[in-house]
Amino acid sequence: IWVQVSMWRSRLVPLGPCIVAVLAAAAVSAEVFVPHFKWGQTKDKLFITIAVRELERSSVNISFGDDSLRFGASGGSKKYALELEFAEDLEKSKCRWEHLQRPDRWGDAVSATLQKRFPGHWDRLVLDSSSFRKFMELDMTREDDDHEPLKEDVYLIENKKMLLSEAGLSVAREGVEALVINVRHVSCEQCQHADKKFINVATELGQGTDLWKRRVRLAIVDARRERRLVRRLGAVCAPTPVQCRYFVLARGGGDEPGRIRARHDEHHLMEDLRQLGRPQFQPLSLMRSATESERALVVLAIDAPEEARTAAHRMRLYVDIALAEVSELTDLGANGSHVVVRRPFEAAFSSFHGTDLDQWLRVQAVALVANTSTLEDDEPYHDIGLPVARLFVNGSSLDTVARATVRTLATKFEGRVAFVERNATAKSYDWRQHGLPGRFPSFAVAASMEHNATRHAFLEPSYGQEKFWSTAVDTLSSFLEEAIAGQLRPSFSSQEPPDDNLTLPLGAIRTLVGRRCRVLTDASDSEVLVEAMDEWRRDHQDRSLKLDHLAVILARSNITVYRIDLGHNECPPNSIPHVSAGYSGYFFVHKQAKLRGMKVQRLKKNDPSFDRIIKFVAKHSEATFDVNVTIAELDASVHRVLMWRYVETTVSEHAWSVFLGAVGIIVFGVWRCWGRRRKATSVSGLG
Repeated sequence: IWVQVSMWRSRLVPLGPCIVAVLAAAAVSAEVFVPHFKWGQTKDKLFITIAVRELERSSVNISFGDDSLRFGASGGSKKYALELEFAEDLEKSKCRWEHLQRPDRWGDAVSATLQKRFPGHWDRLVLDSSSFRKFMELDMTREDDDHEPLKEDVYLIENKKMLLSEAGLSVAREGVEALVINVRHVSCEQCQHADKKFINVATELGQGTDLWKRRVRLAIVDARRERRLVRRLGAVCAPTPVQCRYFVLARGGGDEPGRIRARHDEHHLMEDLRQLGRPQFQPLSLMRSATESERALVVLAIDAPEEARTAAHRMRLYVDIALAEVSELTDLGANGSHVVVRRPFEAAFSSFHGTDLDQWLRVQAVALVANTSTLEDDEPYHDIGLPVARLFVNGSSLDTVARATVRTLATKFEGRVAFVERNATAKSYDWRQHGLPGRFPSFAVAASMEHNATRHAFLEPSYGQEKFWSTAVDTLSSFLEEAIAGQLRPSFSSQEPPDDNLTLPLGAIRTLVGRRCRVLTDASDSEVLVEAMDEWRRDHQDRSLKLDHLAVILARSNITVYRIDLGHNECPPNSIPHVSAGYSGYFFVHKQAKLRGMKVQRLKKNDPSFDRIIKFVAKHSEATFDVNVTIAELDASVHRVLMWRYVETTVSEHAWSVFLGAVGIIVFGVWRCWGRRRKATSVSGLG
């Protein structure tokens, strides 16, 4: 037995080093390594490149936080991890990463592009860089050499009494209906003008004696020092001035921040603050006497869920909010709902039974058919995000029946289309942008309230007839359904097509309008030269004269000349392209171009010489004419007109001088003749 045990012991002895090696390998595999990385930046972005040898692409996992990046991956037999806590904040929703095709000197590379929450140069990447010194380096290929360090914000120094910290937030909200916060960052240049107006209004509020002014308080947050509060408010640097926002923490809204537009004039900001100062979330019995008919009234059940209160709070700039018992809601027609709304200028209440309360409240906050005249009137429709139908009126006898028709449509399309009424005289640019004729009442719809939204004009020859408007509900309903479904061609800014284009004499320039661009470029009966311009071009008079004479010459070759004013007209895509304001562009249209598969030709250079225009026409036209002879004929024709104008101008400017000179010459001649006769008479008398 002893011999057998000894034999087994001798066999086990060599296994010791193997076990140690296995345990060591397991320890190595459990160890997590920090990868090499490099970083660079521009004013708006960070670029971080992470490299791992023998990287397993499928193992890469990257996540972004408000001020952090987490990286994990495997490479060979090793595990890698990197956690970065940044010195400033990010917009994590706009951060992304990708694999790079070319490896880095430290291995296979992954590139992350991170959007800074506020623009500006970062002096450092992370709060504590000591633990990354062996692994981190600066990426000079991604570094912006033109950066400037962030300067001290004088605005914050001058208004330090208004500075708000997260610790003092509760105290700042005490005793007021609404706390309005301006989040300030020195690099947000787009909002600096509005920031100045904010201070002016704050000063006026402090000096005011009106009761509502004591119910509103204004404060400033330093975005660099109060990073957590800034995240809580959701503040970012606005890319344009119209996107600047202030944040509202108000009674009844909990910790949910509302938003209002940062105004660039004090009057409209003061009006917004007056609305925010209205007491909200009070019993319905108290709210009825204080509520005005032009504001919507939202009534919540006392036990309404927090989500309903928050949704109503976000709309408090446009609505009044009341609380009611279940029995009171039932009397208002709630039908089991915990929210009812009375729209502006309406008597009846509507109850909510859908799934998107925020959108429903945005729709109910505006009148069924609102008469809008200012940019501020249009703002709620930007927030709604629905197609906007417009009725244009001009005070005619048909306005009443047209309003009744559109109101019926508004009820039918509630929640799908918003409706507004426009004064055609004051909003002439609006109906022209839709491509409407100058007959009213008229009707159009746009995909949204944005200036570049897709538009559709309802072009009805019988606009001016009462019979049409009294029976137009079905016709306009079909028009709206087709517009919503995307079945209509967009309309473009257009003047009314002229009636005399077909009766003009041969060689006269014809007027092209936006509505006729497609027909001309697709199916013209003759070859066409089009001049696209606007009335602000620098050489308008000279070019107009030369084109008038060139049109007569080209007419002999059956080439028609059109002129379109892009200041009032816009052509559809793939017809006549846009020309920059202040310049003239020239286009050649082939006869029956669409049928023959031919495209519109463009003279590449704007404001070309007329020699070049004639050569351009000769190049593309099927007609044959001598370019040099045509140029000489045009020059001679224009020269004769200019000389005649010069003579007319000279005569008109110096008419009195010429007249007096002529009179003087005549008087002098008469005097000389009289003198000679007198002398002759004297001589004859002496003889």
